[in-house]
Amino acid sequence: MMPFLGKSPQTILDAIHAADVPRCFVPEMTRRQRQVQIRYTKESLSQIEEELVQLIKLGKKQKNGEAISQPYERLLKLVKNAQAAIQNLEQRLEAGKMLPKGVTIPSYIFGSVELGVWYFGTEADQKRFESMEQLRQRLQTLLAERGPLREEIKEVRTQLDTVQQALKKQQKAYDRRSKWTYALFIMLVYIVIIAAMFIGAAMTDGVLQLGLIGLGFTLTLFIPALLVNWRRDLRKRRELIQETRQQALELNRQGRLLQQRYTPLNDMCEEVNYEYRDLRATFQ
Repeated sequence: MMPFLGKSPQTILDAIHAADVPRCFVPEMTRRQRQVQIRYTKESLSQIEEELVQLIKLGKKQKNGEAISQPYERLLKLVKNAQAAIQNLEQRLEAGKMLPKGVTIPSYIFGSVELGVWYFGTEADQKRFESMEQLRQRLQTLLAERGPLREEIKEVRTQLDTVQQALKKQQKAYDRRSKWTYALFIMLVYIVIIAAMFIGAAMTDGVLQLGLIGLGFTLTLFIPALLVNWRRDLRKRRELIQETRQQALELNRQGRLLQQRYTPLNDMCEEVNYEYRDLRATFQ
């Protein structure tokens, strides 16, 4: 609802119409009739001017006062133009000159405090502006709905990118470790260590020799366990890859569902925005 200051701009404009400015310029009038009409119009406009000045002062004190006062300032300018036209009429009459061109007062004043725009026009213009305002409000509602949905889609895409990167790393590590050459390399390193134990035992004697032999045999017994651990590690990595792949599929599914909601909503926003801008351009 527009925050008017006691009287709406249209009420003030109706009062200006009631002052009947155009009648002062009608040719088919006697001198006496014109004098009476001019006096009545000037007094009416003077009262309206005083009221507008007070309303503008009051408006300036309000929050967003410039925007609130704007329609009344436009009306005040209209009143001053009408007063100037009547003054010119009186001067021409005193000089015995022909009547000047009449004054036209617009029928409607309409606009938006939020947009900071006000126009004079016809009833058709006013209805067109109301249609534009309805489109603007609808567009704001659609944008308010689209904004969070767009952010949600971005978040899901970010999560999906992160999961897909993790999946690539996991798959790469699994492919590298699942090859027999990897297992043989680890076993070869293990065997070299065991061989070094026995070589060291052959080159020593006493307790150290017995310790190296015992350690070599103990490490030899761990070779089967090494193979078991290798296969267990591969199984865990496969499970992790499968879990990550399922997570990626779920995020992809969520993204598709969100996109299905977002696409028609975005199309509607674009359509309403186009209609709104096209209609607003007619008021420039």
